[in-house]
Amino acid sequence: MLLRRFPFLKRPESNDSYLPYAWALAKAREHFPSRYLSPHATTDEERRERFEPIALFVSLVIWRLDHLEKSFEARAVIEVMLADFDAALRESGVGDLAVAKKIRTLAAAFNGRREAYAKALESGKKIEFQQALARNHFGDESDVVKAVEVVWPMRKARADDFLNPGLEPNKKEAKNDDTSRNHERPSGHIQAGSGKSHSGYLRTQKR
Repeated sequence: MLLRRFPFLKRPESNDSYLPYAWALAKAREHFPSRYLSPHATTDEERRERFEPIALFVSLVIWRLDHLEKSFEARAVIEVMLADFDAALRESGVGDLAVAKKIRTLAAAFNGRREAYAKALESGKKIEFQQALARNHFGDESDVVKAVEVVWPMRKARADDFLNPGLEPNKKEAKNDDTSRNHERPSGHIQAGSGKSHSGYLRTQKR
């Protein structure tokens, strides 16, 4: 159903397609836990507060993967994120027509943030990144400062930090070996094709 309604969303070929998105979700919860304390986000403000850190870390992942000439993987992250938001909205009881409209709104909001954050990251200037966060309503001043301090050192992350999160550095070097395919998944790992939301956008994931 989702793939027919949104032809730009493609079904991932494997669970590994979800790993960069799972990394972004884990970072959002790790660094901004206060936004995920309530089991359900029932107001627009609560949903916005949860959306912002997810959009931030997904934007970072996409920017870095593009720099590493992994545009296909970067596009897949966006597809997975929107599919996850779709599932979250449906789980909350939103109808088909309303879901389509909300997904378009979320996609537009994310794209604007992604472009602003990418431009600021590309500049190499912390102050520009901080200003981009403030312009896009990331949060109050303390949240903006924290986001800069957390994300800025991640600008030079390796592809494996996103594509194989939770894997020890020495094992990353052997990721093409058969044994490396059985490494432990991060707690935020999402099962491909599950049709269930793990984003915490509307509901905090149970651990």
